[in-house]
Amino acid sequence: MGCDIHGFLEYRYANDKSWWDMCTIPDDRNYDLFGILAGVRNYVNATPISKPKGIPEDASYRVKDGIKDWGVDGHSHSWLTWKEIKEYNWAEKYQDGRVSTIVINTGKELGKASYTSLQEESAEELAKRGIKLVYLERTAKDLIPFEWKGFFDYMRYLAEGDESTSGYGDENVRIVFWFDN
Repeated sequence: MGCDIHGFLEYRYANDKSWWDMCTIPDDRNYDLFGILAGVRNYVNATPISKPKGIPEDASYRVKDGIKDWGVDGHSHSWLTWKEIKEYNWAEKYQDGRVSTIVINTGKELGKASYTSLQEESAEELAKRGIKLVYLERTAKDLIPFEWKGFFDYMRYLAEGDESTSGYGDENVRIVFWFDN
């Protein structure tokens, strides 16, 4: 069974204690990102930005309603400020916990899996069959899906602003999220 992410982007004004929801977060399934955000489905064995912290007490009403709607099917509730996301070591390298099956003479990838029975065979046996198994090493930044790159850029804009507008501040922009199975 697959695991999906759900949640909202929230912001608050510097002198305000109330958080306001702005939009939903991207809901594409990407286990590499889930591992980086909260250690969920962490096949790359990434150091998470933070282990799940639970539901923030001061979450917006829309966030609380969304969490309530998921009930017991929602798990690993957490939240991250733009500051935490920005300060994460995006240059850290990880070996993908999944194995890529490659055809030797063409270099074509046949697929990735967290486990394949081919791992039980020796490299020599696989080479006779024209196959090699490869574990990829990638940086955390390389693991961010395209949609999330734009979303993180938007979070940065909200926090920092630009020449025509001031931002809310790094600790006043956050995502609140949870997962399902």
